[in-house]
Amino acid sequence: MEQKADHIMERETPTTLQALRKDNQTEILGHFSPDQQQEIQHRQQILSSLAYFILGLNNLTQRFIE
Repeated sequence: MEQKADHIMERETPTTLQALRKDNQTEILGHFSPDQQQEIQHRQQILSSLAYFILGLNNLTQRFIE
């Protein structure tokens, strides 16, 4: 029975972590006005896109080096 419990725990952990992160972000954003929240979320999207682009460039560069 312990294996089943461990299996369930492994499957639920990412969902639990995502929920905690979302709750934490909601709590932090709650300290800002709605306009500020919208601006913060917009900037988060831009930074996330830039990070994705930079990681892609890094992977591409690594292939040329090897």
